[in-house]
Amino acid sequence: MIIDFHTHAFADKIAEAAMRSLHKSAGLRPYTDGTVSGLRASMQENGIDISVVLPIATKPEQQRIINDWAAFIRAADIIPFGSVHPMEAKKNLAEEIITRFHSAAEARQARENFERVFSRRENPEDMTEYKYQKGTALMDIILGLEFSPSRNEAKRLCQQGGVYLDGEKVSDLMVTPAGEAVLRVGKRKFAKISER
Repeated sequence: MIIDFHTHAFADKIAEAAMRSLHKSAGLRPYTDGTVSGLRASMQENGIDISVVLPIATKPEQQRIINDWAAFIRAADIIPFGSVHPMEAKKNLAEEIITRFHSAAEARQARENFERVFSRRENPEDMTEYKYQKGTALMDIILGLEFSPSRNEAKRLCQQGGVYLDGEKVSDLMVTPAGEAVLRVGKRKFAKISER
């Protein structure tokens, strides 16, 4: 008995586009048309008795649809594995750990905050509030918040596009903000800043 332990197949309606995308992005030459029937034809031609199909979820929202499809194609000659999008797995694990050490409500709140900030690119609900004197340069505000350990590190973050004021990328740390604004430094540091 010959088993191919690493194959891919896609639902008929997306197989052609998926194979074209894989060929274009990875430079892989397809050996089948990407369908289960194409995989079976290749198996027969090459004397393979069983294929293990490894579906790919490239987005978290695809995970359930792909796993339902994988269960649907299961047969004596096709053994599909499930697909887990890494981000969804991380969120589920974090939620389970927070529930165990705190509560289910706090876990749901933490997950919602994570998705708000990192998936939807919105501001977190809880932000540090920082009051500055009129005329204070953004560099000094960043250092005052301890969002950077040094001026050089703050400059590096700015040059790499990691400093935002009200969602707009900052290119000059000597700018002096006016009024109230949301400052983001890097991916995780947020503050609501305002003049005294």
